[in-house]
Amino acid sequence: MIQKWRGILVQILAYTLYGIVIFTFLVYLKFPYDLVRTRLLSVLQNQSNVQIGIGKITPALPLDIALQNLQLETTVDTQPIKFLEIQELRTRPQVFSLLHGAIGLRFHGNLYGGELTGQATVERNGVPAKKVAVYAHVQGLELQRYTPLVTLYEARCQGEVEAEVRLDSPINRWIEGKGEASFTVKNGEVAELKILNFFLPAIQYEELKGEVVLDERKLTIRLLELLGREVNADIKGAILLADPLPQSTLNLTVRVRTSGTLGQQFGPVLALLKVPRDRQGFLLFRVGGSLAEPRLSL
Repeated sequence: MIQKWRGILVQILAYTLYGIVIFTFLVYLKFPYDLVRTRLLSVLQNQSNVQIGIGKITPALPLDIALQNLQLETTVDTQPIKFLEIQELRTRPQVFSLLHGAIGLRFHGNLYGGELTGQATVERNGVPAKKVAVYAHVQGLELQRYTPLVTLYEARCQGEVEAEVRLDSPINRWIEGKGEASFTVKNGEVAELKILNFFLPAIQYEELKGEVVLDERKLTIRLLELLGREVNADIKGAILLADPLPQSTLNLTVRVRTSGTLGQQFGPVLALLKVPRDRQGFLLFRVGGSLAEPRLSL
């Protein structure tokens, strides 16, 4: 008799669990994602100076939520520039983070021919949310597909990018946060770059690597080094971030050493300008001004 009731109890529990799973799955499929999209855009727009666009939000099996046609846009000299476009970003909420009073999610998607993965946690110490912590990793991004570089600097760039970013900041003021980032560009090229009203010849390099640290509006460049056969360069200094971002102030020191064909092309011009050199033979420049209008001085 006991075994009979035990079997009935197991069946009841099994059917109950099955019903809960089916109900949850139907809620997941039929959830009003359009209302979520409208509310999410309203909150983000009120807390950020960046224009954010989301085409639609849909379920993505097995248990992901997909943001379609995600776009981040800013304005530079009255010209709108989409500095980030993702065709589909898949997210998966982290249930256990709710136990700590936060909203957490993991995300992944394709980004300019590469892959973007990471996670984000939004702390809800009040309404609206106060802080966000983000970790992101980019691998295989094709620099030639990132069109804002052409729009802003009229330069064509190539190379494969790998990057890692960590940021902990107020949700609506990332420049006031703290974080760090590192990146590497392999087998790159910069063409049609204009400096001091001169177009530089195409510059090819084996590797470009950098490390930067953000500390409440100050972006310190620990390392920014370019290694190539005919050109080697490095940049150090700081950028005082402003809002809007293109008005950020530059205080940078640039060292450049050329050789081969590139050195022959620029030798007479550099000799005429009397550009100073350090003990290693690097040319020294200072870069001031702003991100929108950098000024080069000797």
